[in-house]
Amino acid sequence: SVWERTPYRTAIILIVADNTDLPSQADVRLQNELEIQIDAHIGGAWNAVFETPPSEMRERLLGGEDRLSMDFIPEEWISQYDKLLWIVIKGGAPRYSIRAGDFDVQTQTPSPVIDARSSHPGALAIQSFRTLCLAFTPLARVEEVEEDQVGLRLRAASLIPKNSPLRDVTSGSMFQPIVRYEDREGNVRRIDQLDWTVLKVEAVRAAQLECVLYTGMRSPLSARRRGRSQQLALMMVPPERPSVITLHGFRDPFPIL
Repeated sequence: SVWERTPYRTAIILIVADNTDLPSQADVRLQNELEIQIDAHIGGAWNAVFETPPSEMRERLLGGEDRLSMDFIPEEWISQYDKLLWIVIKGGAPRYSIRAGDFDVQTQTPSPVIDARSSHPGALAIQSFRTLCLAFTPLARVEEVEEDQVGLRLRAASLIPKNSPLRDVTSGSMFQPIVRYEDREGNVRRIDQLDWTVLKVEAVRAAQLECVLYTGMRSPLSARRRGRSQQLALMMVPPERPSVITLHGFRDPFPIL
């Protein structure tokens, strides 16, 4: 399949805060070291380009914004890239702060932020690379649907080197199904994240994933393609913070617990 041999067009946004104790041009050196790590450990799975963020995006991410949104992503990036990976480095020795996230362009879905620390400037590049890899969320395409059995195919799966630091997709991994609707030119009209619906991986056979569908909806996925639409699935990464569950009455908008 072409899909499993199609690399991700990836923009990497590296932001180093002005008030760190790193020397001048530290961002340039970090970028060079990250490029070396990506070439060595990700290979052809990413067609990676480092991009300079617009000022609003830079300020939001430095200010603690934990997710990219379509509101402040340059329009040309939407057609140029499949993934927007960002990383922010703040603080100083012995406690540098590293934050990284992933915005999947096809599904317009941000990943949970990954936080890390580094105690020494010499370790920043390798720790930043590892954090970036953990933030990356693999994308799959729905290929078969038969009742509660769903077949997925991972993008770029045959291009990822063995022992890559990217997250492993294994039995038990969970995927969020998302339907992308397009116009005649292939531009997105609507994105539907399917509520109350997940896909649990039961078996991994190279790029093919055999999954079980769990849903509270009636027939959320179609066995046939519906018009100009794509049925996709994004790997779910648990957020690194506690979950908060709030119960509401059926008619009462105020929480009861």
